[in-house]
Amino acid sequence: MYRFTLSMLLTAVTLAPSNSPASDVCASSFTLAPSTEFPISYWWGPPAKYNTLKHYQTIKDAHFTFAGISREYYSPADNIKKLELSEQVGLKALILDPRFYPRQTLTPNWKNEVNHAIKDYSNLEALYGYYVSDEPGHGEFKSIRLMNDHIYSQDSKHLAYTNLHPIYAGLHHLETASYEKYVRDYMKIVEPAVLSYDHYTIIRKTKNYFSNLSIIRTNALQNNVPAWNIIQGPGWAGRDNPTMSELRFQVYTSLTYGIKGLMYFFYWPLPMKDNPNYKVGLVTNDGTPTPQLKLVSDLNQQVQNLAPYIMDLESTGVYHTGLLPENTMSLPQGFPIEFSQDQPLVIGDFLNSSGEQYVFITNRDMTKDQLVRLKVITPVSHLDYINAEDGNTYPLTLKSDGTEINLAPGEGKLLKVIRSNQSKLDYKFDVNDNSEGWSKTQSLKELQIANGLLKAKISHRDPFFFLDHLKIPGNQYNVIKIKMKLPKGTIGQLRWTTKAEPIFSSNKSLKFETRGDDQFHEYTIPVGSISSWSEQEIRSIWFYPSLGHSAVGEVMEIDYFHGE
Repeated sequence: MYRFTLSMLLTAVTLAPSNSPASDVCASSFTLAPSTEFPISYWWGPPAKYNTLKHYQTIKDAHFTFAGISREYYSPADNIKKLELSEQVGLKALILDPRFYPRQTLTPNWKNEVNHAIKDYSNLEALYGYYVSDEPGHGEFKSIRLMNDHIYSQDSKHLAYTNLHPIYAGLHHLETASYEKYVRDYMKIVEPAVLSYDHYTIIRKTKNYFSNLSIIRTNALQNNVPAWNIIQGPGWAGRDNPTMSELRFQVYTSLTYGIKGLMYFFYWPLPMKDNPNYKVGLVTNDGTPTPQLKLVSDLNQQVQNLAPYIMDLESTGVYHTGLLPENTMSLPQGFPIEFSQDQPLVIGDFLNSSGEQYVFITNRDMTKDQLVRLKVITPVSHLDYINAEDGNTYPLTLKSDGTEINLAPGEGKLLKVIRSNQSKLDYKFDVNDNSEGWSKTQSLKELQIANGLLKAKISHRDPFFFLDHLKIPGNQYNVIKIKMKLPKGTIGQLRWTTKAEPIFSSNKSLKFETRGDDQFHEYTIPVGSISSWSEQEIRSIWFYPSLGHSAVGEVMEIDYFHGE
């Protein structure tokens, strides 16, 4: 079943943990300002010796949006210089200063030290935020919360940034029973403004890459914060650089899972005497760009071309086709686009702030192109393709036998799903597997359309079908007739929105009695008797076959739903 949740109904509830410290501004009160720019940065920037305009211009030219931290210590003067140079080239910058480390909260007068640090940087235009911690164990979360709260009490305009362990970190690093608990407790205790983690699937050849993405996505959505992913840029430890296909895979699978920020590990190499494993980065030891930086730059440009769309999207589902990776879901029945089930694809479902649907399709294969044949299901009228090369939108020509798009290894493409406005209510379900727009549901599963019937199993109380993209003059119908079979239940309900009133309210609703005897009955709903229907243009309908929980676990069936 294609499960649907309206963005307008998603409410983020943040509960301050009982052990969180009091402060003037709590961590959960800070949010990143809305932007059409996609945050992209790196770890290990220029050493202090190369803290020059030339090198920040190279970073800007590679389409990074903010300068990341350097592995080498920067003095406050170096940091101020970094901020000033970043501003000159049009970058923001993340600052690393030991005064913001969580362990400082265990020392006397730490708040005064933080206040002095914030005074050093907070008025500089290029400041993006303050680095606090990387890959902390569970035992550090309370200190991070203390530090974040105090930072935000002094500077509520800039990010306090921490990055989490990947899923493959050992439990002795996580300091808790599982990775799921590690992330969940971090969100509860710290209440961060960004959920950032790293995962280097190319060099480590991990099999739990998508499990990690899923856990991060779920926790970010539940807490209404953006998720960031740190991915591999160059090779290290004697390993080759990732290919363009492998870089694409990391970027586009992240986007398909709803990631809203990317960082590359690492930009500047370490000196050979410090660690021979990290001898080549995206630039050489003197900052000369490598061919690998050109690949990353091209991908950064593609992401920025898509950013005006991506940054307005909310992930509503992620599905896979082909051989399913660990802890992933197959494409549900009723999805508005049909795909071949044997190709290795990951498919992200999204809604923007206007309720419009977008779909990301990414090739999971890092070695082979995939010629993807897709078909749309009524009432989808056409698909638009957002070209990552220029950011423009182009219509796809839909063919009756399917439309083909080619995905290079690791490549993703973003499509806009456009439905025709339906001007009548006449649903007979006489075409097998064609939901006729009834695939958006809540608390219903195992949706089937066969032999002239729509069937679904009620999984929770108050199940409903959601019909959108309607354009129906209310005076066109006096009644709606529904032939339906319910094993249990006594009350159903119809709710609607109109062009003039796009939000549901009690005056746009009718309840009706039902008979839960497992027999078909026709129900007549007198919509024409209510001015909020008869005098308006109907834009969407919520149909509840059974209110309450009496029918949970039962299968309901609909023969027809039409207006007269």
